[in-house]
Amino acid sequence: MVSGKGAAAFAVNFMQTVSTRLQVRPVENDDYHQLVNFIHFESYVHRHLDWLAPLDWMKIPPFWVATHGQRVVGVLSSPVAPPGIAWIRLFGVDSEWNVQHVWQALWGEAIKDFQKIPKPVIAALPLHNWFSEILLSAGFQEATKVVFLTWQKGHKHLPEVNSPVRIRPMVFDDLEQVVDVDNTAFKPIWANELQMLTAAYHQSAVSSVAQDTNGRIVGYQISTSGHLGGHLARLAVLPEEQGKRIGAALVVDMLNQFISRDVYRISVNTQQDNAVSLKLYTRLGFQFSGETYPVYKFEN
Repeated sequence: MVSGKGAAAFAVNFMQTVSTRLQVRPVENDDYHQLVNFIHFESYVHRHLDWLAPLDWMKIPPFWVATHGQRVVGVLSSPVAPPGIAWIRLFGVDSEWNVQHVWQALWGEAIKDFQKIPKPVIAALPLHNWFSEILLSAGFQEATKVVFLTWQKGHKHLPEVNSPVRIRPMVFDDLEQVVDVDNTAFKPIWANELQMLTAAYHQSAVSSVAQDTNGRIVGYQISTSGHLGGHLARLAVLPEEQGKRIGAALVVDMLNQFISRDVYRISVNTQQDNAVSLKLYTRLGFQFSGETYPVYKFEN
């Protein structure tokens, strides 16, 4: 057994040895198939709740891999999209390696990329405690929490909503206006670009827009469905049009569409400090599920 100063020296020597064996480099196209297996089979993998698959971000830096010989033992993707905002989309470590050590190696390279950007905001939505601990050790701070609510048929009768807009199904040609609504309604950290909303539209089960009397899109919603029911994934109304029950009209229309398909449980998530959204959802019969996740930010 090694103890005292000997133990400390052993630990230092061990980490130095590990460092010499670990190489960090930008991702390459040849890494793709190995990363597919890595993401699928490894235990320590964080995947952001996203419309795009993790490897869809390979061409947008920073996307780093840590390798031991020819083997990928760690990966970190935090693309800057939209400008100035970088969510950690993917982080993973081979279960045979020290998670903190591999994170430090990858994060050290990513930070160099972020230093080229004026006042970047790096954010993460960890779904596992082990990743929360990693983020806190790296200087991330909790900014808010994401809370989940659910609606089930029978909890509350759906009201008739009188609103000065027309609700209709979203079509592909609406997306440019939808992006404008999204980017105006949300703070930059929560806004989505055209690529993301296009992917959301194609994956949606129910998507609709609110049009004013001039035909202008002033709000939209995108919802998905799965074995657990429906999920209201995105809802936005132009700030100057809020207070006219447009959001309520979009949500009630979405709920009725799901009910017509025999889907009777719908979930939604929003920020803990988004009082407007929480008031809307609870008025329409959504109830807190008790499920929450922290949102961390790192401002370099």
